[in-house]
Amino acid sequence: MAANNPEEKAEVLRGVADDIVGDEDLPQLLREKANPFCFDGFEPSGNMNIAQGIGTVTRVNKMVRAGFRVKIVIADWFALLNKKMGGGL
Repeated sequence: MAANNPEEKAEVLRGVADDIVGDEDLPQLLREKANPFCFDGFEPSGNMNIAQGIGTVTRVNKMVRAGFRVKIVIADWFALLNKKMGGGL
C-alpha cells in the first residue's frame, strides 16, 4: 500500500517514528517535497538480534513505500565513547 497524499504520508511516518522534529510542519513539508529524507538511527549496545533487524526493515519499508528517502544512522562513535560492547566495537 503506497501513501499518495501528504496526509497519508504523514500518518505513515507518525506510525513508525518515536520522534518527529517539526511534526506541526510535516504536512506542509510533504506538500512541498515529493520525496523528503527521514532517518532511522540507533546506538548499538550489543550485537544486533533478529528482532532488531526485522523491526528496522519493517520501519524502513513503510517509509520507502510512503515516498520517503531513508538514511540509516548508526551512532557507533557514541557507542564507543559510552563503552558499549566493552569499548571494542
